[in-house]
Amino acid sequence: MRKQPPKQLKTLENLLQQAEHYSEYMMTGSSGSVPPTLMALTPEGFIMHIPQRFNSPDAKDLFAKTIRLMAVGYKASAVAMISESWIVTKKSRNRELDLSVPPSESPDREEVVSIMAESREVRAQRFLFIQRDSFGKFTGFGTSLLPQIQEVEGRFAGLLPPKEPTDEMAMAAKNLLQAMGIAIENAGPDPRWN
Repeated sequence: MRKQPPKQLKTLENLLQQAEHYSEYMMTGSSGSVPPTLMALTPEGFIMHIPQRFNSPDAKDLFAKTIRLMAVGYKASAVAMISESWIVTKKSRNRELDLSVPPSESPDREEVVSIMAESREVRAQRFLFIQRDSFGKFTGFGTSLLPQIQEVEGRFAGLLPPKEPTDEMAMAAKNLLQAMGIAIENAGPDPRWN
């Protein structure tokens, strides 16, 4: 069943729905993949950003810093970071993440689209298990039976500042983003841009 965009974009749950819709839209496209993407809800509307590079630890660190600057500069109330990744799950009834082995080293790894989202009150994540046919073409997302992770750690955790930034902080962050050559790809109140 195709994911539908939310009718409005006001809450973290709406943002998660938009991220799922976008992920499916991108996976069914010609590339069959989802680029690393930031989505955010701001007083100026819905914004997105896709980094130019995401192929090294330094590029990933820069993207995480960029997300944090955008969250401050645009006074985001919620953000979602979308990326394709590998995960390993324990072979149990509860199917929980197995953090004892790096996914890149496991023959049991599974391909997912990972959506890490947060507002100031709540953190949430979705793992959309990628299903492909024998030719490697995307056929849909499998059911995620993973429980919510309570404590998310890493470079893409804690993306929002704990308090709403002041106007001065927002302006400084926007100026820094501009100096870095980073621009918003989509801004406005209508999330149904695709």
